[in-house]
Amino acid sequence: MSKAAVVQLNGSSDVNRNLKVTEELVRAAAAEGATLIATPEATTYLGPHDRKVKLAEPIMAPHTCAWVPWPRSWASPSWWAA
Repeated sequence: MSKAAVVQLNGSSDVNRNLKVTEELVRAAAAEGATLIATPEATTYLGPHDRKVKLAEPIMAPHTCAWVPWPRSWASPSWWAA
């Protein structure tokens, strides 16, 4: 039987902190056997809209795909940061 998990975090405008906490929560859920793990829609950033627009990334960007298990070669190379 498959197990799913939903993680909840107290998001903030500190992207690095949000990603660190999310990674810890996702790893904990995976350690408990979850094979599908959902994160909040504002996992990376929760703050003023003007900064959100400046931080926006394409769907296949490194922060977004850090959690996706497919090879980066499937994405358009122009979308990956150097």
